[in-house]
Amino acid sequence: HAHLDEPITPATQDAMSVAYTEFFRSAMGTAGVDIGMVWFPRSDGSFQVSFRSKKTDVGDIARRQFNGGGHRKSAGATFTIRRGEEKKLQIMKQKGSHRQCEFINQIILQRIAGPNVTVPARV
Repeated sequence: HAHLDEPITPATQDAMSVAYTEFFRSAMGTAGVDIGMVWFPRSDGSFQVSFRSKKTDVGDIARRQFNGGGHRKSAGATFTIRRGEEKKLQIMKQKGSHRQCEFINQIILQRIAGPNVTVPARV
């Protein structure tokens, strides 16, 4: 996970792009995995999320749930933490960056699949 207090700068974004490509290649080659997701904090306080998929139309997900865009198998969006999520994000931040990351994963998944979806303890 990225250090959430240090948003990714354009200079480091290019290097991360290579790492993301390798991550997606590995994740999408795993049996049973249809969607891969990577996100990082931006300097303006928002988050950038990228999706890749074998079957699911992630372009549709990015458009409908995040006002983003892309293609059927590759899409992305920028999103912000909603008012009701801010306090819990701060609590998770105090518990450590891994808990904060798990919470952001939960936010993304709930926006895609609904409020009853949960994230495994280690994502």
